[in-house]
Amino acid sequence: MDISETKRLRALEEENAKLKKLLAEQLLGVPALRGLLCKMIGPAARRAAVAYLRGRLRDLAYDRRRFGYCRLFVLLRREGEPSGINRIYRIYREEGLSVRKRRLAANLWRPVP
Repeated sequence: MDISETKRLRALEEENAKLKKLLAEQLLGVPALRGLLCKMIGPAARRAAVAYLRGRLRDLAYDRRRFGYCRLFVLLRREGEPSGINRIYRIYREEGLSVRKRRLAANLWRPVP
């Protein structure tokens, strides 16, 4: 290797190190930015989002009466709802929702004469 090639190789390594550092800083900054964006939502917008979530959860629970909060959580996730399962459970209980019990037909349990 010539001296010029060695200098060029060293310059490329330095540039590569700088790019790696920039990429690492950018990747570390993404979760922090997401957290900041969530914190920047005001109380009015947050209330509106929770009101929508309550209505959507209630609608799903009435459409699918045999689904508990876990299965409703999966349906909400498929629709793109970012809320966690603990929040879904809290709202589910606050709304007074529960899995509907199956009723047995009374005439099936009559003794045969």
